[in-house]
Amino acid sequence: MKATKLSVITLAITIILAGIVPITADAETTKTADTTGKVQFKAPIDPSGPVIKPGSKDEEVVPETGNKTTGALRLDHVPSIDFGIVEARAQAQTFESNNEKLVETKEGISTNLYSPNFIQVTDERGVDGDWKVTVAGTVFAAQTGEKLPNTKISIKEKSSFNNVYDFLTTPDTSDRIEAFSGALDISNDGTAKEVLKTKAGKHTSGSKTSLVFNKDYTLASLPNYEAPNAENTKGKNAGIVLEKPLSDTVTIDVQYTSTLTWTLSSAL
Repeated sequence: MKATKLSVITLAITIILAGIVPITADAETTKTADTTGKVQFKAPIDPSGPVIKPGSKDEEVVPETGNKTTGALRLDHVPSIDFGIVEARAQAQTFESNNEKLVETKEGISTNLYSPNFIQVTDERGVDGDWKVTVAGTVFAAQTGEKLPNTKISIKEKSSFNNVYDFLTTPDTSDRIEAFSGALDISNDGTAKEVLKTKAGKHTSGSKTSLVFNKDYTLASLPNYEAPNAENTKGKNAGIVLEKPLSDTVTIDVQYTSTLTWTLSSAL
């Protein structure tokens, strides 16, 4: 009889304790409150730069030569193209351009780098807009009046980069922009030639696009390019050449110059 009574009491205690748990859980409550975070962007006021290494996200450099424009859509860099001091021969001649000098500063220490010539376009308009870059040249002429009417600059090679779309799986840079095909002979009569543009219906808003005039250029290869020397044996870029035909007669020890006009335009 004692054993039976003990079993009944034990069972009754178990049921009572089990019934306490949901009463405690029902007493718990969860409360939430919403707030907001806000920001509004405005267009930069006449911005310029910085120039970044083509192929990088944000590694800044300062070109020693060249030019730039300002604005939300701008040319951050267009090159001056130097072929150095070259030997004149009584024949058709082709000369490779000099690499251009870039200065990189990190933690107060400046380092000289040398790169094939390149252009860089920045689009900070905040709209999905098109753009294109053209170039036109003038006849090579000396201050003394001598001219080389048939001598021309020809861009033979190219590599394109974008500091946003190079780092996404899709879409990549080639889905957004396109450059000239084949070789681009820069005119000497002021006729504009198309160098680089956004593809139809595409844009590069919020990014920097670079076109390097060399087919083998990569960010990793940048430290390997050399400085030009007086003997024209180092620091040369086969991607841009000067073509002087036999029909153009040169004057020794005279410098000839052509003005290159780079134009960035948009339908917006």
